[in-house]
Amino acid sequence: MSDVPGAFALNCPCCFRPGTPLCESPSLSLTPAQKLTAIRGLLRQKGVDAYLVPSEDAHGSEYVSECDMRRSYLTGFTGSAGTALVKLGIFTDLLTLSPFQCWVSLLPSWRHVWLRASKVTATGAWLWTDSRYFLQAAAQLNSDSWTLMRSFEPGVPAVQDFIGSSLGGKKVGVDPAVFDQAKAEDWRATWKTKAGPMPELVGVDGHLVDAMWPGRPPIPCNPIEVHPLELSGESAAAKLARVREALRSGKSTGSAGCGALVVSALDQIAWLLNLRGADIECNPVFFAYAVVTSLPDGGGKCFLFVGRGALDASQAAAGEAAAGEAAAGEGGAVPPKSRFGFISAEVRSALEEAKVELKPYAALAQDLPRILAAASAAASAAASAGSSAAGSGPGTAFGVMVERSSCSMAVAQAARQATAKVAATDPSGQVELVYVPVSPISAFKARKNACEVAAMRAACLRDSAAVVAFLACLDQRLADSPESGQAAEPAKKQAAGQAGGGDTPRQAAPSDQAAATADQADQVSASSRLAPGSNFPSLERVALEELALAEALKGFRAAAGGGYKGDSFETISAAGPNSAVIHYKPEAGKDRPVTKEEMYLLDTGGQYLDGTTDVTRTVHFGTPSAEQRRCFTRVLQGHAALARQKFPSGTCGLALDAIARAPLWQDGLVYGHGTGHGIGASLNVHEGPFGLGGNSVAGDVVRSNPRMLAYYLEPIEAGMVLSDEPGFYLDGQWGIRIESDLVATELPPGLEKFSGSRPFLEFEYLTKVPMCRALVDSSLLSPGELAWLNSYHATVLESLTPFLSEKDPPALAWLKAATAPMQP
Repeated sequence: MSDVPGAFALNCPCCFRPGTPLCESPSLSLTPAQKLTAIRGLLRQKGVDAYLVPSEDAHGSEYVSECDMRRSYLTGFTGSAGTALVKLGIFTDLLTLSPFQCWVSLLPSWRHVWLRASKVTATGAWLWTDSRYFLQAAAQLNSDSWTLMRSFEPGVPAVQDFIGSSLGGKKVGVDPAVFDQAKAEDWRATWKTKAGPMPELVGVDGHLVDAMWPGRPPIPCNPIEVHPLELSGESAAAKLARVREALRSGKSTGSAGCGALVVSALDQIAWLLNLRGADIECNPVFFAYAVVTSLPDGGGKCFLFVGRGALDASQAAAGEAAAGEAAAGEGGAVPPKSRFGFISAEVRSALEEAKVELKPYAALAQDLPRILAAASAAASAAASAGSSAAGSGPGTAFGVMVERSSCSMAVAQAARQATAKVAATDPSGQVELVYVPVSPISAFKARKNACEVAAMRAACLRDSAAVVAFLACLDQRLADSPESGQAAEPAKKQAAGQAGGGDTPRQAAPSDQAAATADQADQVSASSRLAPGSNFPSLERVALEELALAEALKGFRAAAGGGYKGDSFETISAAGPNSAVIHYKPEAGKDRPVTKEEMYLLDTGGQYLDGTTDVTRTVHFGTPSAEQRRCFTRVLQGHAALARQKFPSGTCGLALDAIARAPLWQDGLVYGHGTGHGIGASLNVHEGPFGLGGNSVAGDVVRSNPRMLAYYLEPIEAGMVLSDEPGFYLDGQWGIRIESDLVATELPPGLEKFSGSRPFLEFEYLTKVPMCRALVDSSLLSPGELAWLNSYHATVLESLTPFLSEKDPPALAWLKAATAPMQP
């Protein structure tokens, strides 16, 4: 049930039988109160007073696999960001039990009941999340069991401040495998500055939620694929050479003389080795760790720890121990196939070419001392031979670099123990752990090369065509619908699998849409890496409801071709008041009809072999109100202001964020999320190490938050691909967001004559989807803004005409009307 060997003994959370971890037929639907009772029993057993459950997995991932959605399972809140805290108290756990459960508790003995009552807990469970999720969390949390803490709102303490003031002198448990080292260090530093006893952050091996989660999904171990060189633009060997040079020189990190880098972030590993996976939905990554060593002569090794879902931890460790010292020898880089049967021949060949050695996922802590000892010895030998390379001279410390923002407490501890072992083995050596805010891999990955930019440009063009065809089809369907907002009867029957056949082309029903999309994507990949696709489907038999339309959009993307792999995140298909929920997720049976009378916000993205996309358009297919048009136009002005901005290279995201907000501020409008995030090259849709934001909260909040400071002060440089997504949300009524993908490009020389040596940058607009004309109040636009909008629409029409004229002539006719020049 858990990645970590060993089980916990607890009262069954289903029937509360003492000493029974889980009954023979456990209920898979525990109530919120039962879940809290179960985890509090584990807290008592482990001797901690409270327990923290973050959203991230062991690699600091924003989006996690189903088996790692522990915070979501415990709280019922499904948003991607949030931290849960559960603490012990006195005597109120019995109040959560039904009469039957109390009777079961009475059966063993009155003594057991007395002991149980003396250890039961008081109410005390909190969930912190940011403003993107306030409405969603309020709707999903059980208010009798959980208290919603609205992060960064006035009067709401941060998690660490709340713990510091209410749990002084208490033990706060965390799973060190998923709690990141940077946060632990920052919190402890904060607590030291406060008067009174400090809380103690205690590592509890094995996640407590895993022990009380009946039916926890299995750990995935999906196929790994090679990312083509023609799309990556750089071989894995060349990338490794760049990283090794950065370790030695300190370029991009400021920490010279490092001989090794421990990598936890999944997208960094995928980018570095030109590999892609599917272990996390919508994210083409696979579970792994990597260790890169660097020698003064430019050489070094790379070790890839994979197979989290292939073997459990005990089996992996046993297998590695049986391999003996031969695994660390100078033989072949890739161990026998029997140990890594899930790795294809193509991937094994690519790894051999890059001289990458495979190791079991769970063997990182065990093997790290051996790896570092060998690297340190090689560096010492080079130093003795008289090498003058940086970091290799006599008496120079051998640094082991770890990225603070993606390193867990467990990985940091393993690295510390490994350096200690190496130092003990060779007292003359100096081995130290070096924490950096951004690893060289993260910095290199963010700056796309020419091949990556060209590939993403092509992916955005096809994706835009799919979105345009979808919106055109939806507009026509709503116009033809007998009753706007109510799915026609054939559509409802088709969704239920009741409609008959026929020769009329149609879009697959929501129930079979995912399978059809997957089959189509597989066919595209099998026939050609970048196949041309097919004609776009229709929405004739699709229910005009949020979830059905989100599923139908996948078919349009699959038809666009280009090796469509799936969505880059779950589509936000939100009508009417749901559009005011920033990260709304439609659910079957609870979603809303899409009508001509309400706003419709579509935030969606695709994963293609050649790129990752993220686009949002807010539309109205009827007659919007004057207030809706005014607010939309202000958001459009902010969006255009950022897209048009020229700025010196190295400008931070905090400064650019204010440019997008300024037109809204002039009208008293604000939005509670960032303005932009990095986008990976056929990788994660949210990519660091930079972002545009920080002005949605007060300056003292940013100043006191090390993560915000690092994220929003990271310089923007040429080659970085990012989103531009201002918005405005009127709770309970409607919401607006406009988002497109941009790439920072260098301007010809000239402007920098007044800014020293910093070249100037501008944004190339990658997304080609028109703005909703019905929502634009052109009287509010300046001549320059109107000219920009008309120019953009002309570019959209020119770019998509060749694509749509062949695939979807009706969509092209719709696009011509949507992009016609607007008048003041």
